[in-house]
Amino acid sequence: MEKPNSILNSKEKVVGLITGLMILAGIGVGLYYILPPLLLIITNLLRLGLLVGGTLLVTVALFKARKLIRASYEVFIQKLWRALANNDPIALMKIKVKDWWESLEVVNKRIQTLRGSEALLEAACNDNADDAEQFMQLAKKAASGDKGKQSPQAILKTRQALRRLQANNQLVPRLQAVKQAIALLEKLYERWELDIKDLEDEIEVRSISLKAVRDVSSALEAAESIMNGTPDQRAMEELANQAYAELVSQHVGKVKRFLSKSKGWIEESDLKEAVLTDEGLKLLDYDEKSFKQLVDFKQQLENDPVLSQKVVLPISKNADAVIESFSKLK
Repeated sequence: MEKPNSILNSKEKVVGLITGLMILAGIGVGLYYILPPLLLIITNLLRLGLLVGGTLLVTVALFKARKLIRASYEVFIQKLWRALANNDPIALMKIKVKDWWESLEVVNKRIQTLRGSEALLEAACNDNADDAEQFMQLAKKAASGDKGKQSPQAILKTRQALRRLQANNQLVPRLQAVKQAIALLEKLYERWELDIKDLEDEIEVRSISLKAVRDVSSALEAAESIMNGTPDQRAMEELANQAYAELVSQHVGKVKRFLSKSKGWIEESDLKEAVLTDEGLKLLDYDEKSFKQLVDFKQQLENDPVLSQKVVLPISKNADAVIESFSKLK
């Protein structure tokens, strides 16, 4: 089967090749400018996805462990309050008393507000009562005329008086309730004020008692530290005892080595000392004359045949005598 020939001539093929190359170049240039921001967008989307996924995982984990987290938080708060209470319970009591004084001040302000409402209600009731009396007087005057009770003025004034009476019928129970509330709050205020003052006095007594107990405890701890010492001091003492034992053993070993090495010399020295002592004691047997002869070295020199020149020796013999004399030296 023969391959079909192209319908394009040679010039059209060249134009088609150039056009295709230009399209490819345009695509390459477009990708060169489009790919970096596109990659940045994709990277940001991936990061956003990871962030959202991590957030969802953490949220789900926290939601599932919400009871444990709540219990842990409550235990932490309890331990915190217990630590604060153990550290300074008197301060917590004073803080609570301060809160009660503030609450009592709020009650006092509410009483003052009710006092204002009471004054307004009393004034309104008094005004309504006075107006009702005036309206009834005017109504009676109007009713004494020709038309009697059917007089428009009489009807109007009676309605106005009735309206004032009806208003008082509504206001009086409210005024009564306000007065009762004020009386109750004032009694509660007096009772609470007395209780808070009693509590302040009790806290002061407890503070003195606690201070005394703490002072005694501190003194006993100091005494215990003297008797037993702190853990660091005991450790240092143990190290010092060990070092002392080691030093003593080292010095004892040195003494033993010295004594073992010098035992022979000491025994020889003792023998020489004994001999010397015996020889020295023998001097006591000499009388004065014989002892003088013993120490008379001049006589010994005179008795020397060489030195006394009683015997004339050859030089060689004289030299031999010198050598013999030096050989006797110790």
